[in-house]
Amino acid sequence: PAAIKNWFGTHTASMMGLYTGVIGLSGAIGGLTSVPLVNLAGGIHGTLAAWAAAALAGALAWAVLAPAAAGRGRAGERSCGAAKRTPFVRLLKSRTATALIFVMGLQSLLVYTVGAWLAPFLSARGLSGEAAGFWFFVFLATGLPSSILTPAFMRLVKSEALAALILGALYLAGIGGWLLGGVWLLPASVAAGASQGAMLSAAMLLMARKSADSSEMLAISALSQGLGYIGAGFGPLVFGIVLEKTASWGLCF
Repeated sequence: PAAIKNWFGTHTASMMGLYTGVIGLSGAIGGLTSVPLVNLAGGIHGTLAAWAAAALAGALAWAVLAPAAAGRGRAGERSCGAAKRTPFVRLLKSRTATALIFVMGLQSLLVYTVGAWLAPFLSARGLSGEAAGFWFFVFLATGLPSSILTPAFMRLVKSEALAALILGALYLAGIGGWLLGGVWLLPASVAAGASQGAMLSAAMLLMARKSADSSEMLAISALSQGLGYIGAGFGPLVFGIVLEKTASWGLCF
């Protein structure tokens, strides 16, 4: 987020939406291709090797393209690396920073937990591994258009609180549809997917709006994502513990 704000200036909102949408799309491709790759490679090791190659390709692309983008960004503002430091202690006392930590954490908690357990849940309901991967693909792929349209959505509703209520209601509707299954899988996956894509994009936009400059943006981004993701990482673990103790998918969701 800090790099986008620094490099793209007036196009921050649209690029933030595209960035968050592509994050979801890449995860969607992973869900769709995991089972076919296991079958093709004859085991999980080949699949993990494919993901390692993708990670290496991403690192190489960043190494080649990021310096050029940073050079263009310096024309309007100092680069993030050269900006003055914003003390994390001061940010921890900020209500805005604290709110963003919870926004990032709760949004990621939902995505991490659903990402870990949606396919096993659908398989337990009788779907094949390929079918479960397909609905996971629909869930995350729907986030791409919703992420891109998030800036327009935020301008339309004009209220951050109202936007949160709408997106929360969509996500709850998606969970309800998954529990019903059958013909409800498509609208459920689309509703929950659109909600999670817009939630992430909105969180990134809030970071850009609430920060005064690139240095503060960098600090808020690191703090909210760092602490938020650590908390969100407990989601799949807690879900698994509750599932083992209750043997009830409905109670967990």
